[in-house]
Amino acid sequence: MINRFFKRQNSHPQKQIGQFENQIDELEAQRQIDVDIIDEVLALSRNIYQTYMEAPKFLKLHYIRFFFEKKLSLILL
Repeated sequence: MINRFFKRQNSHPQKQIGQFENQIDELEAQRQIDVDIIDEVLALSRNIYQTYMEAPKFLKLHYIRFFFEKKLSLILL
C-alpha cells in the first residue's frame, strides 16, 4: 500500500518534468526561428541586392511587398 502511494506520488513530478522538457523544446525551436529571421534581416540590411538575389521566391515576394509598402507610405505622407 505504501509502495503504491510513493509510486503514484513519484509519477506526478515525472509527468511535470516531461511537460517542462516539451516546453523547453518548443522554446528552443521558436528561438531558432527568431535567430533565422534576425539573420535574414541583417543580411538584407548589409547587402539588399545580394540578399534579394539569393532569396527563395516566396521571400523575394515579401521583400518586394515590404519595399513598395514603405515607398507608398512615404509618398502618401
